[in-house]
Amino acid sequence: MSFALLTSALLTAFVLHSKEDMASIAYPFDFSNLKNVVSVAVITALNEFVVMNHSILLEGLFYDMSVLFISEFAQQTKNVQNCINKFANAEVKNVTKFESSIEILRQQYISLVECFDHSNKILCHYLFGSYAAVIPGYCFMLYGITRDVLTAGETMYIAFVSLSHIALITMFTAMGAILSIKAHAPLDALMKIDLLSVTDKTVHSVNLFVSRLTGPTIGYRVYELFTLDTNTILAVIGTLLTYTVVMLQFSGSSNINNCSLNITVN
Repeated sequence: MSFALLTSALLTAFVLHSKEDMASIAYPFDFSNLKNVVSVAVITALNEFVVMNHSILLEGLFYDMSVLFISEFAQQTKNVQNCINKFANAEVKNVTKFESSIEILRQQYISLVECFDHSNKILCHYLFGSYAAVIPGYCFMLYGITRDVLTAGETMYIAFVSLSHIALITMFTAMGAILSIKAHAPLDALMKIDLLSVTDKTVHSVNLFVSRLTGPTIGYRVYELFTLDTNTILAVIGTLLTYTVVMLQFSGSSNINNCSLNITVN
């Protein structure tokens, strides 16, 4: 809450300090009298305080849940590796015990994935809003900067908002990619099992385990549109770079003077 108060206070002070540049953002209020100035300050402070608190709560929820599931998937991978290594290094192999252990680990993993899917249903709405807002905001910022249609104060304000969104989805993408990697980590350990030395039931359990790991990508899914994994990193970077190049090209073309043609009709 203290961070939200500090941020809202700083942004309010910036708006009041750059009131001539921020007139369009404060519309329909202006800075012609004390009443309007106080109204702008109160509305700006309350708006930023609510927005910052909402963002901090959701970002904290996303971060905490991500760290929790990353740790759980890492522990699950460690358990699978220990079980396989213990069986492989044993002089007398107890195939019945190994069969039971693999099946228990598989069921635990499926339960963990189901728990993660329930958490994803809570966060997917916020993730969609964040990713959907960053592209338009980034484009408006570039448009205003390249076309010189924004004042200095408006440019700084919009740049702060846009860069904050970019930093936010950077955190989302990085945490999502790490979680997806950890969730698929047991696959390497399962591929080391000597299927010739185990029972048919064990082979069946391993096949089911591998099928889930190689099936639909495990990770944060945003309305089934995309999943936060390592591919999303390249997609986000590529999208931002593409819009940057397009905006710069349009900016360059707008500065070219078109030759006017004079047509004389007899």
